[in-house]
Amino acid sequence: TSQEAARQGAIRTFGGTPQKLEKAITDRAKQAKDLYEEASKQVLIVDYELNTLLQTDSMKQAMKRVQSIETEVGKARPSPEGTMSVGRLHYLKMAIDDFVRDPDKFGISGLETAAYQGTRKALVDWITSRSPRPV
Repeated sequence: TSQEAARQGAIRTFGGTPQKLEKAITDRAKQAKDLYEEASKQVLIVDYELNTLLQTDSMKQAMKRVQSIETEVGKARPSPEGTMSVGRLHYLKMAIDDFVRDPDKFGISGLETAAYQGTRKALVDWITSRSPRPV
């Protein structure tokens, strides 16, 4: 239809020339990387709410994975006692994401998966409520 042709024509011109579109994509990727690095270095106070989350079995398992990953990639994110970097919190979230995404691999049952999802949500809510630039 002519409406579809017009829509396709508009889409093709959205980024300008292919070179401009490629530059915009590259610039955005660099900006995102810079913001991620900045956010990951931010240090937050471990309050009662986060400390309670950290005591759950899922978070203890996730923390073991985080420590292993940090050792392997040489990106330890030490923080002063009573604090945690947003980068480490992000690694924790990613570890729980893995547990939830592939429960069979980790020997987690349906009920545990649901519990892990609840813990993940609580962690993400905690991070976003305290970090102006969560990763």
